[in-house]
Amino acid sequence: MSCKHSASCYYYLKNRDSDAKKHRLLLESYCHGGTLAPLCRRRTFLSFFKMEPPDDLAPNGYLVESHRKIRMENCREHTRHKVTDCICLLQVVDTAKTFDAWMVDISEGGVQLALNTHPEVLKIGAENDQIKILGYSAESLPIPLDREILRVAWQNEQTLGCAFMAPQAL
Repeated sequence: MSCKHSASCYYYLKNRDSDAKKHRLLLESYCHGGTLAPLCRRRTFLSFFKMEPPDDLAPNGYLVESHRKIRMENCREHTRHKVTDCICLLQVVDTAKTFDAWMVDISEGGVQLALNTHPEVLKIGAENDQIKILGYSAESLPIPLDREILRVAWQNEQTLGCAFMAPQAL
């Protein structure tokens, strides 16, 4: 089954019949319902800029002919604001596990947390990816913290990127 964007995706249309191994692997991993489909950089580009991505942008974020990676951190949907001296008390939703983490930055979309414990110890993962903010120490934040449930969006060692959950999704 192909991605719902494949009918209008230049990369897919151009390379779907290609014999080149690199294109077949990318199409299988991203376009044909592979495990990397949610990470497609073409879709990310489209959602951030509200315009079609460059024709030579592959789903993995590399420009096809130059083999250079497109810089996506400058195309975030929300502006990040650095946070200093803010520690949060957090709880893994549907468990009694509580832990603390430093809030590194905040945006309209979520927060970045630096953990004192490795996430594997906390059993944060595919099944348990929601965290509740029980409290925090900052007297003022650049953005009001008006939603308390976070979904873990990415993990890099002991750093978590968490997105605010929409109130209706709870």
